[in-house]
Amino acid sequence: MQLPGVGRKIANLVLGVAFNLDTITVDTHVHRISNRIGLMKSKNLAETEQDLMKILLQKYWISFKTYLVVHGQKICKPISPWCSKCKIISFCQ
Repeated sequence: MQLPGVGRKIANLVLGVAFNLDTITVDTHVHRISNRIGLMKSKNLAETEQDLMKILLQKYWISFKTYLVVHGQKICKPISPWCSKCKIISFCQ
């Protein structure tokens, strides 16, 4: 994170994908969906990261973001989510 333009999200992504270290990368999709489906009620990305580390098995930390980002881009959009196509709607708050 000492490199210009590199924040927590990118640092965790590089550590997880390139170096296979157990990290959770939290972006707006991960934050939004995790809160929508009731995994937690966090106010910001850092809080979401800490909460997810407590409830997810460590072996899923790296891959969790991938699934939620795709779901957030295609189905669970911030405005006008496509709930009729959602496979996890039963968890949604």
